[in-house]
Amino acid sequence: MSNPDHLRFLLESGVTRWNEWRASTPEIRPDLSGAALDQQDFAGINLANADLSFASLRGTSLRHSNLSGASFSMANLTGSDLTCANVISGFLKFVDLTDANLSETILEDAHLMSATLNRAMLFKTNLKLANLVYAKAIGAIFNQADLTGSVLIETDLTDASMVDCYVYGIAAWNVVLKGATQSNLRIGSIQVDSIELAQFLYLLLHNEKVRHVIEIITSKVVLILGRFTPDRKVVLDAIRDELRKREYVPVLFDFEKPGSKSTVETVSILAHMARFVIADLTDAR
Repeated sequence: MSNPDHLRFLLESGVTRWNEWRASTPEIRPDLSGAALDQQDFAGINLANADLSFASLRGTSLRHSNLSGASFSMANLTGSDLTCANVISGFLKFVDLTDANLSETILEDAHLMSATLNRAMLFKTNLKLANLVYAKAIGAIFNQADLTGSVLIETDLTDASMVDCYVYGIAAWNVVLKGATQSNLRIGSIQVDSIELAQFLYLLLHNEKVRHVIEIITSKVVLILGRFTPDRKVVLDAIRDELRKREYVPVLFDFEKPGSKSTVETVSILAHMARFVIADLTDAR
């Protein structure tokens, strides 16, 4: 539970004296965990511009609170409830939420990792370098948001809207985009309609090694299909060695196991990328 002295000082002294105390005692990390700052006793509490950096706010209820300009840098917000809180120009971890309106939103982590952002209004929000790993942002509005350098891994953006967003340097892996609206996503002067394509183009334009890999795939990869039984593997290895001598890049695919839909899809993808395909059909079933 929260430290009663810290909680009392915040509620009774006001933001100005609280911030002065924080500045004079930087070694103290306030403990406001579990506090219900949305209860009737605290109705109308104004935490605008409050310094809540490094504070423990685990399980704290800040529903409908005015947190405009408040700093949550390095704070622990695990399990906190900021439903309908006003955090305009606030700072949450290293994430600047300028112009954000997190209506109907429960933030479960200071990094926004595993956060619940369902139906959140993030219009023009600055989410530079934001960590949205495993975040649920179903139906969220990210229009004109700045997602420069943000990390979206397994992020659920079902039915979300991403229009006119800045996505330079974004990392997007296994993002759920069912029903999502994607339009005019900006990578510098380039605009695309897919965050996954935006990520690919960023790597293509700014990573020479990626360009080299793509050049290899499109001009030098040879797909070898066969069954790697002891007698056939010798033949396939010989073919691979000869291809290497001719500066091709052999990619072997084993058909020893029964085929499946995933197997067919994998072969199809590899075949479309390859310069040509060699198939060992000896004793084909």
